[in-house]
Amino acid sequence: MNQATETKTNYSFDAIKEAHTLSGDPEKLQEYYDQWAVAYDDDVSSEEYIGPKYIVDILGSLKGDNDLKAMDGSDKNIKILDAGCGKGLVGTVLKTKGYHYVDGCDLSEGMVEKARSRGAYNVLEIREVLIMFWKVESTLLK
Repeated sequence: MNQATETKTNYSFDAIKEAHTLSGDPEKLQEYYDQWAVAYDDDVSSEEYIGPKYIVDILGSLKGDNDLKAMDGSDKNIKILDAGCGKGLVGTVLKTKGYHYVDGCDLSEGMVEKARSRGAYNVLEIREVLIMFWKVESTLLK
């Protein structure tokens, strides 16, 4: 690995690690991800990020059970909300796999604008409700 690649990889890892330290503070998360939106794809790809594919594979493996009213992940017509969609990485994989009704929301305007350019969502919005959710969740977990 050359010096430039090694420096970029180190920076990418540091950016990802920093995002994880902001857990529980939605305002700081919103600000951080707005600023990170420009470099996010490069940073996660340099770390060989496979989270979106993994998540969609798990969804596809879910089998419905009428007695349990469980969701059937093989049904491409199920309605999906990608809450915290970021730049739309999961939505893009869902669209590629043939899911038709995928909506997304995120608290970062910068991330939502990048996600919008992917064309993977039927509805895509910036949602302050996520901030309220994180505040309630962090209070409950204390």
